[in-house]
Amino acid sequence: MSRSPALRRGPVASAMALVLVVAFAAAAVANPSSSEVRGDLRAAEARYDEIDQQRGQAQNAYNDALGELEYAEATLAALQGDLEELREEAATLTVSVGDHVRLLHKVGPGVELSTLVSNDPSDLGLRSTTLRQILDRQTTDLEQLTATNTAIAAAEMRQTETVALAEEVTAELEERSAELQELFATTAEEVAELEELLELTVQREEEEAARQRELERQRELARQRATTSTSSVAAAGPAPSTRSSVGGAVQVALGQVGKPYAWGGSGPGSFDCSGLVTYAYRAAGVTHLPRSSSAMYSATTRISRSDLRPGDLVFYHSPVSHVAIYIGNGQVVEAPNSGNNVRVRSDGLTRRGVVGFGRV
Repeated sequence: MSRSPALRRGPVASAMALVLVVAFAAAAVANPSSSEVRGDLRAAEARYDEIDQQRGQAQNAYNDALGELEYAEATLAALQGDLEELREEAATLTVSVGDHVRLLHKVGPGVELSTLVSNDPSDLGLRSTTLRQILDRQTTDLEQLTATNTAIAAAEMRQTETVALAEEVTAELEERSAELQELFATTAEEVAELEELLELTVQREEEEAARQRELERQRELARQRATTSTSSVAAAGPAPSTRSSVGGAVQVALGQVGKPYAWGGSGPGSFDCSGLVTYAYRAAGVTHLPRSSSAMYSATTRISRSDLRPGDLVFYHSPVSHVAIYIGNGQVVEAPNSGNNVRVRSDGLTRRGVVGFGRV
C-alpha cells in the first residue's frame, strides 16, 4: 500500500496558524476602516474555505484508509482460518501416512491389504499395487498440503505487514484530520470575530458620517446666517467699520429688526429708540452711553453729515427726542414709535427733523 500525498503533512498546520495570528493582529488595529476589515474578512473566509476543503479531503482519505484497514484485517483473519484448517488436515494426513508406512514395515503388505481390499489370495498383486497407489497419493497430497501451508503462511506474513501499514496510515490520517478540525474551528472563530468587527466598524463609520453631515449642516446654516446678515447689511448699505465695537453694534441692532416698539423698552423683547441704541452698543462692549436720546446727544462727539460712518448716531427734533443708528448709504435702523416695529429706513438722513450727528 502506497502512502497518500495527503500524509506528507510537514509544517502546514503551524504555518497556517501563524497566518491566522498575524491576520487577526492586523484586524485588531485601532479603528480600522470597513474596507480594511472587509479585506481581512475575505482573506479569513478564503482560508476557512481552503481548510474546510482540506478537512473534507482528509476525512475522505481517512474513511478510505479505514475501509482498507478493515479489509486487510478481514483478509488476515481469513488467511489465518485457512491456514489453521490446512494445518489440521496436514496433521491428519501425516498421521495416516505414518501409520501405513509403519504397518508395512512391521508386518508386510499382505496384512495391510487384507484390511483394505479382499481376502482372496489371488488378488494379492492387485491389492499390493492399490495400497502403494493409495500411499503414494496420500504422500503427494501431504506434500501439496505442506506447500500450500507454506504459501499461506507467507501470505499471512505479508498480510500482517499490510494490516500494520494500514493501521499506521489510518492513525496518521486521524491525527491530520484532528489538526485540520482544530484549525478549522480557529478560523471559524476568526471569521466570526471579523464579522462582528465589521459590523461595529460600519456602525462607527455611519455614526461618524452622520456627525460629519450634522457638522456640515451646522456650518451651512452658519454660512447662510452670515450671508443673510451680510445681505441685510449690504441692502442697508453700511460700509465696513474698522471699529469692531461699532460694527458689532450695527449687527446687533439689525438683528432686532421686526421686534415691537415699547416706551421705555431696552430689550431684548421690545425697544424704544434710545433703548435700541444702548442695547446694541452694550452687546458690542460699549457701556458708557446714557439711556435717553438727549443725553446721548450730549455724550457723543459732533460730526458732519459728510463724515458719517456706520455706527454713528443720527439725532432728530429740537430739543432732541429721537435717535437712530446710521448703517450706511443714507439708511438708519431705529425703533420708531408706538405701533411700529424696529426697522430700517432708507430716508434716515433726508427725512424731516434731523438735527445732528454723533460718534460714540
